[in-house]
Amino acid sequence: EISGVLEKYSTDLDKGTRAELAEVIYEESVRYNHDPKFILALIAIESSFQNQSVSEKGAKGLMQLMPYVAESIAQELGIEWNGDPTLFNPFLNLKIGIHYLSQLILDFDDLRVALVAYNYGPTYVKSLIERKQKIPLHYYRRILTAYQML
Repeated sequence: EISGVLEKYSTDLDKGTRAELAEVIYEESVRYNHDPKFILALIAIESSFQNQSVSEKGAKGLMQLMPYVAESIAQELGIEWNGDPTLFNPFLNLKIGIHYLSQLILDFDDLRVALVAYNYGPTYVKSLIERKQKIPLHYYRRILTAYQML
């Protein structure tokens, strides 16, 4: 089923890599108790399944990870850090990204807020909470819409 979704998207990954990626998405989703389709929705919104994607702010890979965040999490997970080659390895990018999302969910104890923190950064979201300001939920809604479409 995951492979079927990956086949629907235009991507810069070859067919063999997509098949392996489907397995990693499934394994990592199960490991962290996420619906694999939810992870697929996040990837769709973050990078449109373009592994070489780089945002204006410098986030990289399928899950659009900022290098300094990814490096820290890679160390936590025992993944050798080689900068861009690590970020553009789709399997490592997924492992790091799903772990990061799971940490944010634990930290904020609210999926909506965790997703906003994934997009805007946890420091920014914490500052909004401390100042009792409204948390922007449009990113969460985009993920939810993509998830419902899957």
